[in-house]
Amino acid sequence: MDRRTIRNTGQIRARADDGREFVIHEFTEYIEVVSRMGTQQVEGLKSLKLPDGTSLNRRGEGVYEVFPFGPTLTACDTPR
Repeated sequence: MDRRTIRNTGQIRARADDGREFVIHEFTEYIEVVSRMGTQQVEGLKSLKLPDGTSLNRRGEGVYEVFPFGPTLTACDTPR
């Protein structure tokens, strides 16, 4: 049986065209896999969310869209 955990693995500051600023949280799923070699944490899917839980889609390098039908956000800085 594998165990799955989700961790907050980064934050990105972004700005909408109208000047509003947002903090995007990156979450990564980790799956604990047991094999003959032992137990390993394998990185799974990543997701992007606003602090209120709203999902985002990555449209390109540093470009995100609030899902569904929300504003397009552009990164203000590099992930930290």
